[in-house]
Amino acid sequence: MAIQNLLYAPFAGGYESSLLNMGFTDNLEVMPNPSDNIKNFMSLAFYLFDIILSSAYVILLPFVDVEKHIGTISRELISRKREAVIAQGKTWYDPEVQDQMERAELAKEHEEDRIADLKELCAKKGLDFETENAKYLAAKKEADEKQAEKDKKKAEKAAAKKANQEARAESKEAKRVAALKAKCEKQGLDFEAENKKYFDALAEKKAKKADEEAAWREKELQKYRAFQSWMGH
Repeated sequence: MAIQNLLYAPFAGGYESSLLNMGFTDNLEVMPNPSDNIKNFMSLAFYLFDIILSSAYVILLPFVDVEKHIGTISRELISRKREAVIAQGKTWYDPEVQDQMERAELAKEHEEDRIADLKELCAKKGLDFETENAKYLAAKKEADEKQAEKDKKKAEKAAAKKANQEARAESKEAKRVAALKAKCEKQGLDFEAENKKYFDALAEKKAKKADEEAAWREKELQKYRAFQSWMGH
């Protein structure tokens, strides 16, 4: 959409000025039958814009990889926001905690509004507020219990899945250790030294990946700053 908007204005201006230079007017009494060169130009311009736009998409699409790094970007933005809040002397709450606080506040407001509405309804219809409120609370309790049961089953399923993944990881690690021990015994190598090499290589790989992500974040930050500077002008 941004590329399309950037192309619209200059293309529209060039299209109109070109038609005027060719002597075209949209007054049917003056020009009831435009010449062939004007018709050809209109047809060309109609398709040319889509061709240019499609070409721009094809060229730029490989560079649009934000989705691959959305998790890293989100963590980076949260980290910067936390630092800014702390720098102002305010208390920082993690997004999950902040969301819970906002939900609790909304629930409190909703309950206050519900009670006020129910009291007004009971006053109009001559009903007993305590009785009607007890009916509502009983129905709500039943619904909450059903939801709690669903959440419990979902949590148990997630826990079982996590336990299965951990068991598979432990099994994989045990197989790796057993294979390494067999190799060391066969080749007369020191198991502890070889195992340390494995973990050193793993740590080096993780550090390299972290450096690549940091470099990418810095690159994206520079792009963003350049864009802000361009928008400022």
